[in-house]
Amino acid sequence: MSSKVDEKKEETKELTSVAAGDGEEGNKSVTEDSTSTEKKEDTTPPVASTPSDNGVSSSSNNEQKDKESEEKPLSKSQMKKRKRWERAIEAKKKRKQHEKDLKAAKAKAEGRDLDQERRMLEQRTQDGAGKRKRLEEWENTKAPLVKKSWQVVLDCSFETQMTKKEVSSLSSQIRYCYASNRRNNHPCQLTISSLAGKTLANLHNVSGFDEWTQRAFSHSDKSLEEIFAADNRLNDIVYLTSDSETVIEELDNSKIYVIGGIVDRNRLPRMAIDRAEKLGLATARLPLEHHLKKMQGTKVLTCNHVFEILLKYREHGNDWEKALLEVLPSRKDIAVKNENQPPPPKSDQDMHTNKETKKDDAKDDPTKK
Repeated sequence: MSSKVDEKKEETKELTSVAAGDGEEGNKSVTEDSTSTEKKEDTTPPVASTPSDNGVSSSSNNEQKDKESEEKPLSKSQMKKRKRWERAIEAKKKRKQHEKDLKAAKAKAEGRDLDQERRMLEQRTQDGAGKRKRLEEWENTKAPLVKKSWQVVLDCSFETQMTKKEVSSLSSQIRYCYASNRRNNHPCQLTISSLAGKTLANLHNVSGFDEWTQRAFSHSDKSLEEIFAADNRLNDIVYLTSDSETVIEELDNSKIYVIGGIVDRNRLPRMAIDRAEKLGLATARLPLEHHLKKMQGTKVLTCNHVFEILLKYREHGNDWEKALLEVLPSRKDIAVKNENQPPPPKSDQDMHTNKETKKDDAKDDPTKK
C-alpha cells in the first residue's frame, strides 16, 4: 500500500512540474512575441525618412516637379511676351528674305551671277588674295597721308581705377577707333599707350588684332611720357579734356592729340586734366559750345566719339559743325547755332555702334526669364 501511495505522489509531482514548465515556456513565448513586436515597431522607419537608393527617389521628385511646372499654364503677361518674341522672329526672317530678294533682283538687272561671285569670294578668302589686295591699296593710297597728319594717342593709364565693366567698354571703344581710322579717307597714326592688363587681354581675344599694326596702329605698355620723351616731343602733345579752359580752334598736323582712356560714367572727374597738368602738358577741349546751341546730357564724350570727330573735322574740310553733327549720337539732341545748315547723314561708325547696342530680336524665349 505504501508503495502505491508513493508512486501516486511521484506522478503528482511530475505532473505539477510539467505544468509549471509549460507555463514558464508559455510566458516566455508571450514575452518574446511582444518584445519582437515592439522591436519591429521601433525599427520600422517612417516613410518620409526612408533613405533613397543613389538619389533615385529625389531625382524622380525633381522630374515630377519639372513636369508640373511645364504643365502649368502661362500667365497673360508671359503669353504676351511669347507672342511678341514670335512676331519679332517672324519679322526678322521676312526682312532678311526681302533683302536677299532685292540683292538678287539688282544682280539680275545688272547681268551678274551671284553664285559665281560667291564662289570667287570664297576662293579669294582661302588663298588670301583679297586681304593682300586691300593691304596694297592701303599702302598706296592711305599710308602716305598718315605720315603728313597729326597723331592721336589713347592713354590707357587709368585701368586700375576702373571697374571690370568699364575696362570692357574701353576695349570696345578702342576697336571702334581702329575701325574708323581704317575706313577713313584721311587716316592718322593711332597709338595706344600704357596698354596692358585686362584691356590688352580683351583686345587679344579680337580676331586679327595682331594684324592691326599694318594700318597706322601701334600699342605699347609704356606710358605716354616714356614713348615721346625719347623723341623730345612732349611739347607737341595736347591733352584733350572737357575740363580744360582752352578751346581748340583748329588741328595742327605737327601736334600729338591725346585722349584719356577713361570710362567712368562721371565717377572719376578731372582725372585726365590732373594727369596732364602733373606732366606739364598742354590741354584743350573740343569747341562744342561754340558750334552747338543745344546739347542734352553730359559734354563728356566717349573715346571713339572724340577720335571720330577729329577724323571728320578733316574729312569735312575743317568744319567742326559738320563733324559734330555727324558723329554725336542722336540721344544728345544736339542743334547747331546756324539752323540753316542741314545736318549731315550719320557716319558708318555711329550706325555700327547703334547696331551693336541694339537688342537682338532672336534672343531666348522671354517667358523663361
